[in-house]
Amino acid sequence: MIKDKPDSKRREDGDDVKSRNFKRKQDGSRTDGSAKYFSQAPYNFVPINQKIVKSLPIPPFDRYNSEKLKTGYIELQIKTETPLYIRDSLNTEDLEKQLQMEIPNRENKTAHRFINSDFFAPAGKIRIPGSSLRGMVSTLVEIVSYSRFRFFEGDRKFHYRALVDKSLDLSRKYEDQLRGGDYNKGYSPKAKAGYLVKDGNKFRIRPAKFLDGCQFFRVEEDDVLREHLIPPMSYFDSIKGKWKENLEYHMGFKNVYFKHTPPKTNRHSRNMFYAKVVEIRDAEKVSLQHSSFNLGALVCSGWMIGPGGSRGKHMHWVIGPSDKKNELEIPSDVLENYKNDHSRDPDANLFRYFKKKCLDIEVPCFFIEENGKVKSFGHTPFFRLAYEKKIGDLLPEEHRSFNDTDISESIFGNEKKFAGRVFFEDAFLKNNEEEIVANEAIPRILSTPKPTTFQHYLKQVSNEVKPEISRSGRFRGSWGIKDYNDKKSDTELAGYKLYWHKSKDSNYWREEKITISRSKFDELAEKYSLNPEHWPDHLKFSNNNVDIYLEDLKDTDLLMKVVREIILTLDTQHTFVKPMKTDSLFLGRIRFENLHPEELGALLFVLDLEETLRHKIGMGKPLGLGSIKIKPILHLSDRNKRYQSLFDQWEEDASLLTQEGEKISDFKKKFEKYVLKELQETSTTSLWGLDRMKELRRLLAFKQGPPPDCRPEDSKTTYIEKLTEFQMRKILPKATEVE
Repeated sequence: MIKDKPDSKRREDGDDVKSRNFKRKQDGSRTDGSAKYFSQAPYNFVPINQKIVKSLPIPPFDRYNSEKLKTGYIELQIKTETPLYIRDSLNTEDLEKQLQMEIPNRENKTAHRFINSDFFAPAGKIRIPGSSLRGMVSTLVEIVSYSRFRFFEGDRKFHYRALVDKSLDLSRKYEDQLRGGDYNKGYSPKAKAGYLVKDGNKFRIRPAKFLDGCQFFRVEEDDVLREHLIPPMSYFDSIKGKWKENLEYHMGFKNVYFKHTPPKTNRHSRNMFYAKVVEIRDAEKVSLQHSSFNLGALVCSGWMIGPGGSRGKHMHWVIGPSDKKNELEIPSDVLENYKNDHSRDPDANLFRYFKKKCLDIEVPCFFIEENGKVKSFGHTPFFRLAYEKKIGDLLPEEHRSFNDTDISESIFGNEKKFAGRVFFEDAFLKNNEEEIVANEAIPRILSTPKPTTFQHYLKQVSNEVKPEISRSGRFRGSWGIKDYNDKKSDTELAGYKLYWHKSKDSNYWREEKITISRSKFDELAEKYSLNPEHWPDHLKFSNNNVDIYLEDLKDTDLLMKVVREIILTLDTQHTFVKPMKTDSLFLGRIRFENLHPEELGALLFVLDLEETLRHKIGMGKPLGLGSIKIKPILHLSDRNKRYQSLFDQWEEDASLLTQEGEKISDFKKKFEKYVLKELQETSTTSLWGLDRMKELRRLLAFKQGPPPDCRPEDSKTTYIEKLTEFQMRKILPKATEVE
């Protein structure tokens, strides 16, 4: 599941894929009536092995063993099957240029981004770095050798907010913890309210006092606006006929004085039970300490649009005065979980208020208390909760208890125990640079679901997912989708994340258009004396935006100069790249020392792939970049002859046939035989015959022909264009189930 390290990713490859695939309607449901819903993605997963294969004995590092162990090198001939891109590092000149460009101009207060689009070429030599090759190979060795799943944050917990989530199990768990009340009396938050304070290096929460049985209250935005406490959350767009977010509004809090009514049932789309603020004043402008007003804090959360573009949220929260006598401790693991929630909106991060100049402030917050300690906390009553399970809790049992050395670790080393016995050199370009380096281009924006997308990153069982057809609209969803709270023993991480190959001739990786506001476009058109009428095939105007279509634009075109300035000054998501074209040739080398024949076989097994399979490396793998074909040539060293003759083994010709008649295939077979024996697997004589390895083969499969209609070869392996597709919690089919 969480293994993003590999350089490619494909789907399962069965002996008879068509016989196991099922027909689907356009909406993704199965025609057999079971209404399963499946997601598309540019990636899939190789399942984690349930059993770990132990390594052979690790030899000493102070001598060569020429009788049993192998020393030598593997020459790599690397041919690009699709464009390949690895961004260049910055030299001193680039750093100075970056510093000058990114300092805002004093007149217009804008800064230019510095983008180095060149391919990786230290000292002017284009190459694939050995570190990239090492990462790709080590991940594949880890997969095929049935080694321990590593390189992930095992102690980390993800967070979620699931008020109306399409995973009905998760939504129910969330509401059980944070929503109380009932349909008739009205619903209300279960969370308590208080103030986060800093005490040295520790944080505590001071609960708010109870006023009429309440620690917090609701206030209408219109009442807040009349006192000029905050800008409005939204404004009505008369052209589009719906409410839009006001960019001047920000989440946060403000100290206020307020009066309230006792709690009661209030009519909304659902009955809500709360106490309402009827008068509110800015505490920074007036002092009402000895009046009937109470001192508190106005808490403003994020803007949210309502159904059909309606106004949506129109109320804020007010927390009553703090009780300084009763402070609650926040356990260190709860603090760390909160700080590690990288998906949290920065404006909702409570720690941003604790700067050196304001350490003594009270930051209003909401929290859940358990046994006198804070279990979880956040900015609003319906804050993001930490999942109950850590990532490491969802590994198969043997991966959590394994304390021995596996094959991958024995080959590549362990920084705390012993060094590796393989050494990756850079692979240098052998073509003429002028013929093989592509022109500068703009790739599509890279975006991908995070591991919090549990319907992808956890192993799901399609037959257990049951759509709830009795609900309607936004309350509809599915039961049975596993998440990070799931207590079932078979809930596990999905595995190693790899990306599907795209067709050799696919241009899917290139961006189709750049969108800019009409006002900004008009400014740039005036600056460059651009006449839009000269570009009828490249410009499309809507109410407030302009779409600039990039196909057939040249670097020298005036419109392309406008696009360049848009990306350098306004658009922070797009970039420029100069990839290697297809059929580029790189030559590299992997040196190895004292490897068991089975360990050498593991390296050769992942390097010497079947004719229809390819590796992936570099940037833009989700878009189809980086598909490469590797031809390994094995050179074994005879250490006795090496030290008997000065020039021995320096002048020999490369050959697939090495000393004593040993071939690459021989080492691969020894590796396969060892792994199958350790797994006690007798159903096949080839690793590729195992179900898990069929998933890997499917993900490494590369189609030679052009894609239909010049589109990606399979629409089920592209990015989902609409966020709602992920919100529907559609699960991924196995790689072998993708037609």
